[in-house]
Amino acid sequence: MDSDEIIKIINNPNRESLTIDFKKSDVLKEDGLKKLLKHIVSFANRNGGIILIGILDNGTFEGKKNFNVKEVKQDLNNLIHDKIRPVLSCDIQFIPCDEGDVIVVSIPKMKEVPHAVVKLKNGEVESRKYYIRTPDGKRLVSDRQLQYLFKNVELDFLFPFKFTLNIYKIDLKAVYDFEGLPCLRDFDHIFNDLTENDKKILKDENYGNMSQLFPYLMLCSISRYLNKTWAIRFTPDRNVVLNLAVPKKKLSYSKIPLPQKDSKLFKLSLNLREYFKEPWLFHDFYLPLGVKLNINKTLLSFEHKDFSFKLAVQHTDFSSAKFNDYSSLTLHCFYDVKFNFPEYNYELYENYHQLALAIKRIIQMNWDYESYLEINQFRLLDSINKKLDRI
Repeated sequence: MDSDEIIKIINNPNRESLTIDFKKSDVLKEDGLKKLLKHIVSFANRNGGIILIGILDNGTFEGKKNFNVKEVKQDLNNLIHDKIRPVLSCDIQFIPCDEGDVIVVSIPKMKEVPHAVVKLKNGEVESRKYYIRTPDGKRLVSDRQLQYLFKNVELDFLFPFKFTLNIYKIDLKAVYDFEGLPCLRDFDHIFNDLTENDKKILKDENYGNMSQLFPYLMLCSISRYLNKTWAIRFTPDRNVVLNLAVPKKKLSYSKIPLPQKDSKLFKLSLNLREYFKEPWLFHDFYLPLGVKLNINKTLLSFEHKDFSFKLAVQHTDFSSAKFNDYSSLTLHCFYDVKFNFPEYNYELYENYHQLALAIKRIIQMNWDYESYLEINQFRLLDSINKKLDRI
């Protein structure tokens, strides 16, 4: 970090945040250092961050300080090493600026287990206190939040998947058989209700515009499993366990976001909301309270203060061999799951995590070709044998 970066931080209207804090230089005195340790631990247990010492809360410099840099670094490092468990490695810099001098403490995010400020007795840990950074500063971690910190080390995940649409060249129809990916049938159903002009729009750009159907048809797949509650869990044999007692809100076809004006789907004559009235395609379904559903071109997202689930097409590959009567469009997609620290309602977190895993399972059973083959390998093998017998 240099002086220009410090100036940029303090000129930001939202300068103090979950990852940035300002402290006066008197925090380096003995009593202040004990408080500083709590702030350092709180950052490490959240997302990591930086503490700028020598900056007032209003973002102004205290002024030029005669910091004994070597002594400050030694005192801080010794205190961090002696009073924090697991031991935390922080980077400490001295940055001279025109308006004043600053000590920057850079704190990494916890890796495996949360950090605590400890009290030692005869070299043994007598007590531990865990702190967490919040929008209002630092606070002690509750028992349930501590449970989350110990078990969360990674709830987030990124799941890439892909599938291929084989489409007849003469007429816009999907090529599939009974054993094909279930999502292909949904594409074919919607193709059947398109006008010739609609089909032309989707065929443009090497059929790439079809990828904008992805979020709507993915939503159809999800709706079939969440039609009683959002709190679902798949067993290893693909049975669904429901929790009907959770708070929930109902989403009907009339609440589906319409295509935006810059979307190719906006030009279609097909009214997607009216189309989704069909109960065999789309079911009214349930989401957690506070979830905002968004669709933007090829992106479908579920945004909540505690989590973010995003499903999108990353890119497409198109091929059209002369000797085939169909073209192929492979859609490379991803499912990105991120969880925030449970500020208030930890009790529902396990259900949120199960929902994230359930959506992944829905993708594997309906959209991802490799997963679908693995799940249905015996069924597909039996189908091939029957076809060979008929031949």
